[in-house]
Amino acid sequence: MCNRGNWRNPSDWGTLGAWAWGVGRLIDYFEGDRDVDAKKIGVTGPSRYGKAALVAMACEPRLAIAFPSCAGSLGTKMNRRHWGQDLENSGWEQEYHWVAGNFFQWMGPLDEGNYLPRRIEGCPVDGHSLLALCAPRPVFINAGTRDSWTDPYGTYLTAATATPVYALLGGRGLIMTDPKPRTDVGYISGNIAYRLHEGGHTDAPDWPAFFEFAAQQLFGDSGQIE
Repeated sequence: MCNRGNWRNPSDWGTLGAWAWGVGRLIDYFEGDRDVDAKKIGVTGPSRYGKAALVAMACEPRLAIAFPSCAGSLGTKMNRRHWGQDLENSGWEQEYHWVAGNFFQWMGPLDEGNYLPRRIEGCPVDGHSLLALCAPRPVFINAGTRDSWTDPYGTYLTAATATPVYALLGGRGLIMTDPKPRTDVGYISGNIAYRLHEGGHTDAPDWPAFFEFAAQQLFGDSGQIE
């Protein structure tokens, strides 16, 4: 995906888009398999694969549910926030291929010790926009208390800020009465779920809450996941 050392055109796909396209091709196959309920296919992934999972959910309407885990910048956090993985960190030599070249117009300058100015401040979209493209389908996002690189609070802000779009389309978005997320509490009653676990860069503590969320969203009140 690094274009064999050649320059890419600004509109050429990045790796995240290519992985998302691959998810669509898997769904093509599953739709022809009588042993698979193609109406209940979901996508998940941690870290960079969490970014790709959210891109896939946004671009592939046949996906029924998503769990993009610890996705950080270019995924589930608000890229404007100067916390943890800055957008500019995703543009260095080992990660630049994740996105299309024309997105680099919003990166920089990253001046150590200074928050502003940054070009991302002028970008008309952010992480909540990507999540809003999934509406009103259910999305479960998570973060860890010791995973500051992915910006747990910025991830929560993405969920909260995308909620009005879910409401506009008949969904419920993030439902939470606490002033800020409590640790190890799954906010799973809406179509956007959020859970902040005690720990680091992992999705392991959040799977029980996700299974409960998926049972509610895909099977109603039956609580059965087959």
